Amino acid sequence: MQTPTDRRRSGRVLRVLAVSLPLLILIVACTGGPAPVPGPLRVATNVWLGYEPLYLARRLGYFPDETIRLVELPSTTDIMHALRTGTIEAAGLTLDEFLGLRAEGLDLRVALVFDASLGADALVARSDVATLADLRGRRVGVEQSAVGLVVLDAALKAGGLSMNDVEMVAVTLDQHLDAFGDGRVDAIVTFEPVLTHVRRNGGKVLFDTSRMPDRIVDLLVVRADVLDDMQEPLRMLVRAWFDALRYFEDNPAQALEGMQARQRLSVEELTDSLGGLRLADLDENRRMLLGESPLLQQNAEDMAVFMLERGLLPIMPSLADMIDTQVLPW
Repeated sequence: MQTPTDRRRSGRVLRVLAVSLPLLILIVACTGGPAPVPGPLRVATNVWLGYEPLYLARRLGYFPDETIRLVELPSTTDIMHALRTGTIEAAGLTLDEFLGLRAEGLDLRVALVFDASLGADALVARSDVATLADLRGRRVGVEQSAVGLVVLDAALKAGGLSMNDVEMVAVTLDQHLDAFGDGRVDAIVTFEPVLTHVRRNGGKVLFDTSRMPDRIVDLLVVRADVLDDMQEPLRMLVRAWFDALRYFEDNPAQALEGMQARQRLSVEELTDSLGGLRLADLDENRRMLLGESPLLQQNAEDMAVFMLERGLLPIMPSLADMIDTQVLPW
């Protein structure tokens, strides 16, 4: 977070640039010098545990701020708006969020898989709900997002039920813990770190994403109109991601210490939460992104159909060119 001093310094720099930059461009143009170098690659995320290796990479100095700038925004809504307006070039999004923007006509490409949920998203029930089949006729809280509905749909099918067999209650993330605690719902679909707190309040996990691997994933998405100009910063970012994963594997205590401040979780809570995630290394990215019919594209087609059927997409998005792997170190 910027301090008042930082903001004052930033303001002075911007005023100087506003005066000097047009003159510099004119001088370069008149002298036949090189074209202006593009600004930094701006990559937006929210505070999700799966993005932490990016911030670890920044702390370790794997990329400079003048080349890659991580932008932390408070919500996915803000991130999606920033992509639409072009105030950022890239972002961390879930697969369903990516599909929503593609359906709007925004040409985004997947450049990297960050992580897959393997238990970090779950359906948690009160103690008097013994099995998934016992959810029949019960109130189930869920965010009205594709991720929440996909997890709920899979859980109900595993219990021999359908969406029509339960009473769905729309609950936003900030209300998950209260809705479960005060009895507004008998079960809730939630994710880390809220999942850990719900379990501590007596919640029992009846289903989680370890039973549906590869379905709930986080991605590095890039605006197609900047791919050519931003090749080198993107390659640097991808290398930094893989280097940070190796550092984390070799130095878990130091890495977790840095994550604590941003995630506001204890080391034990972080360790538990990370147990429900698969952070995607190079081999995992090869598995998801390569081949004539990449696994990620197959999953995207399935999720797009699911979203379309439930009115979460206006149209079926084009997915033929959704993956661009040219910045990955094959």
